[in-house]
Amino acid sequence: MSDKKPVKYLGTENNEYYPMKGYKKKGLCCIFNHKNFDDHKWQYLEQRKGTDVDAQQLKDLFQVKLGFDVEEFKDYTYNQIDETLQTVQKLHESEYSSFVCCILSYGRKKWLCDSNFVYEAENIYQGFFRDKCKAFAGKPKIFFIQACPCDVDVPSDESTDDGDSNESIFRIPTTSGFEVVDSTMGNLAWNSNSAKGSWFIEDLCSTIENHISEMNLLQILNLVSNKLSERHQGKRLTVEVPCVTSTLIRDIEFLDRDSRGSEIQRYELVSNGKLKKGKVLIFNHELYKDDRLVPREGTDYDVKCLRSLFPMSDFKLCRFKDKTKEFIFQKLHKAAKSHKRYGCFICCILTHGNPDKLSAFDEDYEISELLSCFHNKWRGKPKVFLLQNMFLYNYKLVTISAEYIFK
Repeated sequence: MSDKKPVKYLGTENNEYYPMKGYKKKGLCCIFNHKNFDDHKWQYLEQRKGTDVDAQQLKDLFQVKLGFDVEEFKDYTYNQIDETLQTVQKLHESEYSSFVCCILSYGRKKWLCDSNFVYEAENIYQGFFRDKCKAFAGKPKIFFIQACPCDVDVPSDESTDDGDSNESIFRIPTTSGFEVVDSTMGNLAWNSNSAKGSWFIEDLCSTIENHISEMNLLQILNLVSNKLSERHQGKRLTVEVPCVTSTLIRDIEFLDRDSRGSEIQRYELVSNGKLKKGKVLIFNHELYKDDRLVPREGTDYDVKCLRSLFPMSDFKLCRFKDKTKEFIFQKLHKAAKSHKRYGCFICCILTHGNPDKLSAFDEDYEISELLSCFHNKWRGKPKVFLLQNMFLYNYKLVTISAEYIFK
């Protein structure tokens, strides 16, 4: 047995909020601001004229309003970025309560641009895993990505042919304590070259400043998405909003709250004789054609817990067990066309897989395929996907936690 003593984190007795007090300083915010790009390497990347406005708004927010230590780094190469983050990761654990990283640049899917090179976005956060970074273990680590879409060459083994894909540029780890807000979906960041800065950073900073005392961070980000969607209304068929991916397990209170939720905007779900609150599809996988995939014992109990969440009087619920990929996508495409009868759509998939793929009875499929079924469908209505995706090497642990997740 290891004689190592477990790391004790300040304020771990409070399970509702991440502790923001009891540290030497409140938080650290690093801003990597990319304005100029090497003309020889990047012939088609223009100077990002509005990026200094974005950087200043972020500094005003985190330094003046929230009391963070803020450092800005201009036109850094990836090696310089990596060296800076390694220095941050080696800080003493009592120094800061949280870490915020803002990246303002060009990007394409899983790649970001520095002044003369592309690098994988996931390299930014990998050094902040709990086992590598005691300085921010058990603390919130937030990444804001404002990367203008661009058509740059990326390594061929990572490229795809679907140039119009709306896949997020950032792949977040499954370990807890991370939140990534990525504005690089579609063409959302195109106006970043404006001298006025980007819509995303403008709405992000103003919304946090105006509502930080009454809302938690996720509620604020929902409001930011609402504001951005209103800017896009009427300009294009698809309303584009930033992608928020989170493994935070607690709320974050940057300031003491005076009240909560005074201006939270909610979807209103009404159930009557003609309209149900929502349509729910549950795809439950216990057995597989491939013998290498072990049976998922306990999955029927998860379905029972899910059923209790959605009363039949309000929701149309359909359950399917051990179905093929073709069957699953037939049901999804059919559901995508039935939006007029329901207020929301919820899809629950209980299976094996990995961060990118899910397993049907007969074969695997990409999670992006699943989401693409509802592209430009159910407009103005929430679409929720609950994925109980078990990694084979961590099967028993995930099964136990699922009982609590679904209660």
